[in-house]
Amino acid sequence: MTHHELLQLYAHHKNLLFREVNLGSPYISRSVPQADIVSVRPSYTKHFIDIIEIKATRSDFLSDINSGKFKKYLPHCHRFFYGVVKGVTCLKEIQDILPGEHHNVGLTIYNPEKKSWRARYVPKYRDIKLELEMLQSLLFYRQKARHLMEPKHYREWAKGVGSNISGISKRVKRAIEFYRRYYKKINDPDFKEWT
Repeated sequence: MTHHELLQLYAHHKNLLFREVNLGSPYISRSVPQADIVSVRPSYTKHFIDIIEIKATRSDFLSDINSGKFKKYLPHCHRFFYGVVKGVTCLKEIQDILPGEHHNVGLTIYNPEKKSWRARYVPKYRDIKLELEMLQSLLFYRQKARHLMEPKHYREWAKGVGSNISGISKRVKRAIEFYRRYYKKINDPDFKEWT
């Protein structure tokens, strides 16, 4: 199974819209990380953003975790997960490799026989303030996502989230409204410039 196939399986399973997203502007900073999947839970009281890094092979996973690459995602999310195929790794291995930091790394495993995802470890919510630039990236990504999709991928995506496209529009509008209220709440003067 390829990285792209596994990414699509996870995104379709969870009905996630944000795939392969830059977590900031690559024009401002060349070292902007790109997340495989970003999940946004729109809520006015307990909102959070998850980043899921998909690893289809053991060598890719080990390279990523041993280099500490996952640390560059932590400032951009409330929870971080690895999404892997069964057999790539296990929770104990993550705990052994990252003895002091394993509580920041979640693990969800895809079982090809059952065609299902199962969370093996869910990290605790980290109450951090997210950068405005990263939140803007999510909004801009959604705006241009339809233009970037090939017709075949768009049909697959539409099937995955259901045929009711207006329902998706409502969710996107709710997400935008959430971020408007969130930034008004914390009195960010820059927010008014791009609304």
